[in-house]
Amino acid sequence: MTNYADDNALMKAVKLYQPEAELVLFKRFFRPLCLYADRLTGDLPAAEDIVSESFIKAFAKRSEFLGTGNFKAFLYVATRNACINYQKANKKQSSLVEQLGYLYQAEDGLPDNPVLRNEVLFAELVQSIYEEVEKLPRKCRRIFKMVFFDALTTDTIAKQLGINPQTVRTQKARALQLLKTELLKRYHFPAFPLIIAILTQL
Repeated sequence: MTNYADDNALMKAVKLYQPEAELVLFKRFFRPLCLYADRLTGDLPAAEDIVSESFIKAFAKRSEFLGTGNFKAFLYVATRNACINYQKANKKQSSLVEQLGYLYQAEDGLPDNPVLRNEVLFAELVQSIYEEVEKLPRKCRRIFKMVFFDALTTDTIAKQLGINPQTVRTQKARALQLLKTELLKRYHFPAFPLIIAILTQL
């Protein structure tokens, strides 16, 4: 895949209809957008369809974007609007995103609307959690996923893995501490309570 010197070069390539450049943007934003849309709709397949449509709309307007920040903002606005329409039809609601209003300030490339900005940042925090989980030590990562992603009890995990329940609790605590340490490097706020709240609803 072509390496672009910076985001300006990337956006210029997108405006020239270069498929490699489009793929770079797609890979950069698709997963966070899907996580965001899934939180709003509660329906991952629908979320993926909505995000795909948002990319189609964005690429149709490629000549209007000054940079990747504008492109990203458009994607989130388009996705949010589509999710709102989906919510109206299916009467589903999202949660947790309002908590970020007390923790973040506006960032470049994010929408000016405080509610939408918080929703974008929430999706990106979830993405960061997934990324850091994959970096955990193997045993620690496995137990963490069984606890939070599979929602298994400590005793069930201990029996499946043939280990002591205390080992499960120790590995879980270790994983949370490692996540807290790494995420605090990215986000300058007391992330731990919010991380736990997010993990219980993934």
